[in-house]
Amino acid sequence: MIVKLASPSGLLPANPAGWAKEFLHSGGHFLLSNPATLPLNIRRGTPALPAPSRRAGRCGGNWPSCLYVAHVKRICFLSCTRIWLTLCVLAAIGGPVFGQGPVTITVNREIRGRQIPKDFLGLSFETASLLKDHAGVPGYLFDSTNTQLIDLFGVLGLRNIRIGGGTVDNPRVNPSRQDIDALFGFVKAAKLRVIYSLRLLNGNAVEDASIAKYIWTHYRHYVDAFAVGNEPDWPHYHDRDPHIYETSPGVPGTAFPSYFAEWKKFVAVIHDSVPDAKFGGPDTGSNYPIPGSKNTYFDGKPWTIAFADSTKGSDLIDKVYLHNYTGQAAVDNTAQEMVDKMLSPTWDANYYQELYSESCAPILKDGFNYRLTESNSFTGGVQGGSNCFATALYSLDYLYWWAEHDASGVNFHNKQWLLNDTIYRDSGGNYRVNPMAYGIKAFSIGSHGELEQLTITNPHNLDLTAYAALDGKELFITIINKEHGDGAQSARVTFRDGGRWESVDEMVLAAPGSDPFATTGITLGGAAINSDGVWHANWIHLWSGDKGDRAVMVPPTTAAIVRIRLKVNVKSPETPSNATGTRPKSKLFSLPNHSSRKNSRHIQNRNPDMAKSSKAFPQGLSFYEFLN
Repeated sequence: MIVKLASPSGLLPANPAGWAKEFLHSGGHFLLSNPATLPLNIRRGTPALPAPSRRAGRCGGNWPSCLYVAHVKRICFLSCTRIWLTLCVLAAIGGPVFGQGPVTITVNREIRGRQIPKDFLGLSFETASLLKDHAGVPGYLFDSTNTQLIDLFGVLGLRNIRIGGGTVDNPRVNPSRQDIDALFGFVKAAKLRVIYSLRLLNGNAVEDASIAKYIWTHYRHYVDAFAVGNEPDWPHYHDRDPHIYETSPGVPGTAFPSYFAEWKKFVAVIHDSVPDAKFGGPDTGSNYPIPGSKNTYFDGKPWTIAFADSTKGSDLIDKVYLHNYTGQAAVDNTAQEMVDKMLSPTWDANYYQELYSESCAPILKDGFNYRLTESNSFTGGVQGGSNCFATALYSLDYLYWWAEHDASGVNFHNKQWLLNDTIYRDSGGNYRVNPMAYGIKAFSIGSHGELEQLTITNPHNLDLTAYAALDGKELFITIINKEHGDGAQSARVTFRDGGRWESVDEMVLAAPGSDPFATTGITLGGAAINSDGVWHANWIHLWSGDKGDRAVMVPPTTAAIVRIRLKVNVKSPETPSNATGTRPKSKLFSLPNHSSRKNSRHIQNRNPDMAKSSKAFPQGLSFYEFLN
């Protein structure tokens, strides 16, 4: 007899010996702790297969996906219903085997992190996407009847939508009141908050004020903030409007004073119509000093800092907005180059840190929060690079990195219909997700509660990152193994938490064959995200009880979410705001100062409930209270 124990996800969630213990004898009894977790296929009278010919299930032959329990010998019958067995366990490995690198993760639960905002996850769309019959969409893209798109927003955990992009300043793009009504019908159904951008370039402040007043009058409970203009630091913005210009031609930064003066005029007019509304800006386009970006600094500092310095003390500014396409233009890269860059530790350790230090940390010092209202790995699209599995690991890592660095949220830009879109419309008119969406979904699963501090011991210097969040009795640890290509290693990850555990479960984000270039076959929890927003996934039970340090194996180009249920509920202390200071009410603006700077549970997830927020909204009603 051969007993085959196969993981539903096709991946071995822990080391073979540790994993098999859940299925071996205890006191001579053969036990299957949870039949729903790992199906048993028992074939009588079949000899054990030679190891090289055994398939590795959904791992495409690159990772052990099953254990073969061979040589089952009956010792004796105690009764007609009880059999005592002696089991010999052999690990069957199909295809090439990756090397292993030891990693130890220690969670420091004495130092509490920040609570991730409920609307942290978002997408950004062009203003033109509000128009009827636009970009091949019959009728409206955003409408309460577009249930496919509503369900996809829900299953991904998206809670913010930003409307803007380059077309907000296009004089041919003028959404009507009907277009706006359709948008907010969608927003209400999908339970979103909205950042709505108004035109600045050659715009009309009175018209902007009229649009803002209409939105505020009818939909104020869904409005996060208004923005005015888009990417005003780019040179092409400075030769189209006589009110916004470079005082030193060819030096983009010198246009900031004229831009800010014009922006301030527009906001003053809009504020008169909607005195309770909040504003954000400047939605800068350059992510200098990341390599390949353009230096648009004004007086030695980014426009985001000049903007924060100039609005310091204003109670109108909600957040400072900036954009980040880390790899710059996709068309300048091959798919291989894009994958290598997205999975490179350089992006985390150097590029994100440089942008944060230059453009974000000073914002916090000025007493503001910041949001990345447009983000993506690259601008534009390259087949096999912009829409491959590596983007899932990129987005997952990117979201956690910025959450740990006090961002109020991230909106991935979704311009109809580029290869780097999170959600796209196929030739049959159905809305589907690209691989990047799986990273977003993985973040929404593992980021509940408060971020926790980790110490990672990584003696082999694997290309690996890890993050943790604590939500009551559940500790989520997300491990992202970005190893890929020749010599890629699996990570044997040992956890040290210092607490007492009830149980440990795992959910895996994987591509067939651990292939970073895969565009199909992506799964999270062993399941794909369908176009109707239904996602059938499983947590794989690893072990129960408090048994000291345990390890899981994370293959190359794979991410794992490990859920640890603690025996003692950890109460979360009051979490302070991410802002480092309190902004007193004062005049609208100041002038720039140029001299300063569950155990195997089955999930059918459509639209997860939203937690309530304590943030006050007009008429004493919070946004989440209004929705619920």
